[in-house]
Order: sequence, then structure tokens, then C-alpha cells
Amino acid sequence: MMNRYCLPALLLVGLLSIAPAHAQDGPPPEIRELIDALMDAINDSNDESLGVFIATRVHPDHVGDVGNEALEDMLRKARAAARGAGDIGVGRTDRGLEVSLHGGPQEVTVAMDIPFASPNLITRLSVDVGETSDPMAPPGSLEEAIPTRARAVESIWSPGPDRKSEFVEMHVDPSIHGPDLDNTVSLIQTIGAASGAIAVSPTDRGVQMELRGPRSLRIDLTVSDSSPYLITALEAVEIESTRLPPPPELAWDTLESELEDAVEDGFSGSVLAARDGAMVVHRGFGPANSDGNPITLETVFDIGSMPIDFTRAAVLLMAQRGLVDLDASIAEYLPSVPSEKAGILLTHLMRGESGLPNYHHINTDRDADLTWISRDEAVSRILTQELLFPPGQGEAHSHSAWTLLAAIVERVSGTPYPEFLQTHFFDPAGMEHTGFYGPTDRFDPADQAAGFGGSRPSDPNIPLNWGPTSWLVMGGGGMVSNPTDLYRWHNFIRREGPLTATSRAWLPAAGVFMGDSDRGFLTVAGFSEGAIVIACTNRFNREGDPSHQVMRGLARLGQVTR
Repeated sequence: MMNRYCLPALLLVGLLSIAPAHAQDGPPPEIRELIDALMDAINDSNDESLGVFIATRVHPDHVGDVGNEALEDMLRKARAAARGAGDIGVGRTDRGLEVSLHGGPQEVTVAMDIPFASPNLITRLSVDVGETSDPMAPPGSLEEAIPTRARAVESIWSPGPDRKSEFVEMHVDPSIHGPDLDNTVSLIQTIGAASGAIAVSPTDRGVQMELRGPRSLRIDLTVSDSSPYLITALEAVEIESTRLPPPPELAWDTLESELEDAVEDGFSGSVLAARDGAMVVHRGFGPANSDGNPITLETVFDIGSMPIDFTRAAVLLMAQRGLVDLDASIAEYLPSVPSEKAGILLTHLMRGESGLPNYHHINTDRDADLTWISRDEAVSRILTQELLFPPGQGEAHSHSAWTLLAAIVERVSGTPYPEFLQTHFFDPAGMEHTGFYGPTDRFDPADQAAGFGGSRPSDPNIPLNWGPTSWLVMGGGGMVSNPTDLYRWHNFIRREGPLTATSRAWLPAAGVFMGDSDRGFLTVAGFSEGAIVIACTNRFNREGDPSHQVMRGLARLGQVTR
């Protein structure tokens, strides 16, 4: 699934819970500094601090797009809702960070898109405020209990004289009370109070937590599978301090040999790197599948949410031709739009201002990406969802918004959306290895990279076997490509294609863009004036694995022309 986390936030592998006053370890210093600056702005009662944060930490382009006043209002909302919050969590997303604040009047999530390359300015900021759950309410299932009990472990080292006894009485099965438990809880409290970060990963009936700081600790927690779902085992072992290493500092002059060395560490993928119009590296590295077949320039990969760029271009072309008005309501192009959503404009969908939730799958869908639903079913689901905020009065990324735009392209043009892209973009650009999931005569199965991720819905795990692209992801995913084609797309859409200069102003001129899936695929594109790096891997398993590290380094290299 693309950039989607189904587990509760606390269970995300690589989640970082930061205590700003003593964050000795965890994220890189510049990211810790940014988080500290955010917390200073939220904790300060002076509005001047909000303006300082925006001026020093938010990219001028985003300030220009959203407006200084709107950004200050977002931060004021976070400040009011988080007043008195004592639990701070920081999680990585594919675009940046999410800072969650618990313990205040309401739950608050501050999402920040960050390029993770100098100068690390926020390119998009949004604030989501929800209701605070009742900490005294017993969990109703094992799935609900696991994150509840794990958060309780984190509470042990929060300020308060009775934290240890409260934890034991409320969350631990009486059968394991005693001196051993007391010693374990004391060790957790001592090391946790000075920790800078926590990595949390799910286990069979619980979680494993690693506290990182001057001293590091591994905690194994198991929860009973019957009500009241108390902790039945809690172990803590001190370990050597570890942290996620920085991405490799790849260099243009030695890039090919560095990538060859990376294959020995587990990297596999296809890489295109060009500087000043000259190709520096353009080849495959490592195996495409478990049979050991090599990755070639023809190998295609699942590209996650990168197709958002295709949908953006399709809408802009439609607008150029007078078929749609970007400032018009979606009700002009879709039937039976509810009154509360009639205020959604096409520009709102394209700018993340629609108020639509991120996805539109439901619990009965077998797979949140691959279960087949039709266009009309997708539109119906999207239009019946509750809005996160009134259209135009907030900001939150929504894959569903791009699905809605793809539906509008299809309805207004009278052409199936895949055919529209093929006719107007892929064929003219010479993109021979770009298409959609499912059976096709266009691609040889031997040319499809197999994903080595945690989710493997088919064997071999290739997009050809995943069924036709569902309208669960159409417009924002469900496609395959490779660096060669994505480079052709980059040149075609920004230099020589059908879009006018006015339309191209909607396209980012530089930046780092990523699309991934939990089936093992990650695509990155980093480009700036004079340089571009595009890479795909089939061995992505979230943060810290060899392929992820290499891809982070490649993304940054696209921003470096020297």
C-alpha cells in the first residue's frame, strides 16, 4: 500500500518519540533542531514566536502559497489544543515528519513535508486536531490494547511521583507483580527519562521497543489475548546504543562504483543520474527477483504514489483546452455532489485543500490498494466521507483527491483514464515501460521487478499479478514505470510536451519526490537546475535498510550539482 500505515501510530517501525529537553540521540541534529523550534513555538504564549518559526523554518514558496496568517492560525490551533500535553511522538512519513502531541485538551498532529536536504525548510505544514481518548477506558480488543499498553510504558518516565505504581496497577496482570517487575519498571524509568528516541516494532502479541540515548534499552512487551488485555510479560535488557545512520554521501564522480558496492550490502534497483545534460549513471544494479535475474534498463517497478504527477498534468491539459475550469466546483463535473462538498474546487483537490481524507478504502476491502472497485464506487465513497475541514480552510494531503481528479478527467473527456494518459502523454513522450497493474501484453513478466517487502500478495510478487488497477488508487497510484521512462516524462512535461508555460507553473521546478509501497518498492526523484537523479528499488522495507539508505543518498544527490 502506498505511504499508508495500517497499524496504530505507536507501532510504526522507526517511530521516534522525542523528549525535546534531552534528545541526545535519534534524528539528525538539524531535524531535532526543527522539532525543538516547533515545540518552542507551540509552548510559547507569545504570537511573535509563531511568526519567527514561520520566517525561519517554513519555505518562502509555501508561505506565499498559503499565507502567513493562515500558517499562524494553524499553529495557534495546535497551541490551544495541545496546552499541557506531556507526550510527544515524532514519526517519519514519506514526505517528512508527523509530530503528535498527547495529554492536552485534544490530540494534535502536526505534519511537515521536509526535503531532508539542506536547508531542511518545511515545504508543507498542516495541523490536525482530534478528540482526546479516555485514558481510563479499558481497551475493547487486543489490537486496541497493544498500543494502549505500549503508550503506558512510555508514561513511566514522564514527570509524576506515582507513575510507576499507576502503570503497574492499571496495565500489568497481577500474576507477574513482584520484585522482578519492580526492577524492570525502575530500569525502564531510569533509562527512559534520558532517552532521545524510541524505535517501536510489532511482535506477535505486543511490541518490541528500543530506547536510544546515552544508555539504550530493548523492551519486550506481551499482552494477553483476552479481556481486560493486560500486560502478561515485560522484559527490559540494556543494549549498546544504536541509531539510524545518516544516508551515504554519494558523489557524482564515484557514483557507479559506490552503487556497485551497495549491491553487496543488499541494494538492488535501477538508477538514472544526469548532470548538465550528460548521463553519469544509467543502469541496473542487483537482482530483479529471487531467481537472480539482473535488473536491466527495461525492468519495471511499482512506483507508489508517483502517478500523482501524471494526474496533475492531465488536469492541466484539460484546463488548457477549456474542458475544465480549475476554479470551478467539482459539482460541475460530477453528479450528486453533497452540498457540504460543493465548495470543493479543482484547485482545492490539487493543493491539498479539499478536506477529503487521505484514502477511501473500507474495512470489508480485502486489500486497501488492490481490491477492485469501480470508478463510480470510488466517487461515491469519497463524496460520502466526512470532511476533515471545510474546503479551502485547511491543508491535508489526500490520495482520494487525486482519484477524484482522475474520475473527472475520465468523465469529461469521455476517454478511459489510462487511455487518456497513454494517448496524450506516454506515447508522445516515448514512455514504453509505463502502465498500470494487472495482466497486459505490453510487458514481459521477466521484465517486472519482484518486490521483497513485507506484503507479498502474489508469487512472484510483481504488479502483473496484482489484478487491474483499482479505483481505490487510480490517479494516485496503481502504476509501473522505470527511471528511463520517468526521465522522459520529466523532460517531456517540463520542456517539450503539450503544456503551456502557464500550466507548467503548477509543476515543481525542483525538489525530492518519493513513492513507495509495502510490497517492497520505492521510487525517488531528486532534481534541481542542472541535475536529476531518478531511482527505483524493489528491496525497500522502511527506514534504515540498505536500499532505503542508498535511495536517500540518491535523492539528495539530485539536489547537488557540484
